[in-house]
Amino acid sequence: MQHDKPLGYFSRKLTDTQRRYPVTEQELLAIMETLKYFHHMLFGHKIIIKTDHKNLTHQVSSHASDRVLRQHLLLEEYGVELEYIKGENNIVADALSHIPTEELFIFDEADEFPLNMALIANKQLTDPHLQKALLEQSNLYFAAEREGQQIYVNRQTDSVYVPASLRPAILEWYHTTLLHPGTKRMQATVKENFYWPGLDASVEALVRTCEIFQKCKITAVKKIWKDSLASALTLTTMGGSSRGSHWPLGR
Repeated sequence: MQHDKPLGYFSRKLTDTQRRYPVTEQELLAIMETLKYFHHMLFGHKIIIKTDHKNLTHQVSSHASDRVLRQHLLLEEYGVELEYIKGENNIVADALSHIPTEELFIFDEADEFPLNMALIANKQLTDPHLQKALLEQSNLYFAAEREGQQIYVNRQTDSVYVPASLRPAILEWYHTTLLHPGTKRMQATVKENFYWPGLDASVEALVRTCEIFQKCKITAVKKIWKDSLASALTLTTMGGSSRGSHWPLGR
């Protein structure tokens, strides 16, 4: 948090093996993965982690598994201080999971999806790729009823085929509504409902040219921090200080 606003979010799925970890080890794993993900922001700073899992604040036992011992060594490397907070008071950690779903997906009229099945069905009738595929490769698509319209759907993915003339509108809507996501996330989201040959390449091209995403992706953030640190070291060296650098980082 900085100025009462979160600086970033991180999440990932547990592997099948990690799902079988005891709860304490899963909590510890979550801390370690977060520290590593935000290493460029956190390393070298005082870190206080508030947890409602009290066992994490106890001294590690000499009988703990090698995995737990390694994780605690990494905690020491970051200089982490674990602080217990009662679950009922740990409202920040549970905020996202406790927000009613309907509040997360409220769109105004400007966010309305730009296409409908009637328009897609009409454009499919004159789409060169689709018409050629229906004549020469009839196994690629089949006709299905969607929202009262006869729509051609990709047989393998069961996703609606999008004619070439409508693809830019769909891509732009998804990218804007999802708040400028990365390539993989946007590809997966679009594929849940739609299909066209070269969809992955279309998404990749859009994301690559999105100025907002390029500024905010993790590699860009890392570069900004590294450049700032390098500048600080240079200025300190030029000033003749031998007592260390004054890091330009918010605490």
